[in-house]
Amino acid sequence: MRALVIVLVLMAVSPLRGSTAAADEKWCIGAGLFVDRGEATLMRRLSERTLLGIEVRGFRREGQGDPIFGYLREWSVAVGPRIRRFVGTGSALSPYWDVFVNGTMSGEEIGLISSSIRARGIDAGFGFGVEYSTPWRFSVAGHSDFLSGSWARTELKDRTAGKTNRGSVSDIALGLSPALFVRVYF
Repeated sequence: MRALVIVLVLMAVSPLRGSTAAADEKWCIGAGLFVDRGEATLMRRLSERTLLGIEVRGFRREGQGDPIFGYLREWSVAVGPRIRRFVGTGSALSPYWDVFVNGTMSGEEIGLISSSIRARGIDAGFGFGVEYSTPWRFSVAGHSDFLSGSWARTELKDRTAGKTNRGSVSDIALGLSPALFVRVYF
């Protein structure tokens, strides 16, 4: 329902233009739909086929965790640049690839055992997608990051025992994570 409201609002505020309206504009704001985290991007057109932007991703979740460990509270934020390169131009349906690097912060608290984990690091990777330009000044895109790597410095605090452990974690992921995006050009 939320996604439908966003699409209808974008259609209402975007004046009717030709199908290549997105190619004529310098700026773009995009937001993910039907994803389990918030995700938004502000991009600036550098050339006919290249955009450079800043991406912000985040989520927060609270609830009952495992009955043994009690409540669980999680959050995560990632911010960084993304460069996108369209493979073709002039078409209403445009495939693209992109590269990103983000600074990350995350945390997790487990209630009953009174412990918390904090992490700060970076993640980087490659993505691809296809964008459909509507007759209005917005587009709909199917997108997936398919290769990413991350590194984070971690800190585990056990408040019950009064101990803190520090370390680092790294990860490389290869796989699809499809999402639907709406992007408004101005």
